[in-house]
Amino acid sequence: MPADSRWRLLTVARFEQGLWTSASPCQRCIMVLGGLCLLIGCLQVCLTENAALLSHAQTALLGQAVVEMQCNGTLPRERLDSSVPVHLKGCPVFSANLSAASAGLQGLGAMKRCLPHNGVRAAWLRINLETYSGSDRVWRSTHSVFNVSASDIVSDDIRVGRFSVARNLAVQIPGSVVPLS
Repeated sequence: MPADSRWRLLTVARFEQGLWTSASPCQRCIMVLGGLCLLIGCLQVCLTENAALLSHAQTALLGQAVVEMQCNGTLPRERLDSSVPVHLKGCPVFSANLSAASAGLQGLGAMKRCLPHNGVRAAWLRINLETYSGSDRVWRSTHSVFNVSASDIVSDDIRVGRFSVARNLAVQIPGSVVPLS
């Protein structure tokens, strides 16, 4: 074996004996460093490809950004599908009156007569009940008090501009306090 070949990492004799077992400690360090460089390089390639894929996906999502629409119901020139979010700014909210005769207000019992006489024009009506605990000096939410129970009622026909609104979206319309008589 020539003197040069013992410093070479890859020779036929080294393959026959085994690369790791026939290597000196310095050569083993070089092998470990080479493996680490290969691993770090592969990781860098994966991260770069991941960043490229994410930027491509974000660019595709920007094409489906929120679409501004008029309250009159005219659609924009581009065709919309159900996955594109729509923004209606400053549109009036229309709904039926919720009155003592409305379905879902059975839980009010005798308290129905306390609602305004012409009803409440609202997308939804929530009845919260609380009882006062004198010993703890705090108000606590409760589901029912005597013959009155807490409930949520959503109007049947809710529109924002000329667009009808689903029940799960209607309850997100900001509410206000209704004075009782």
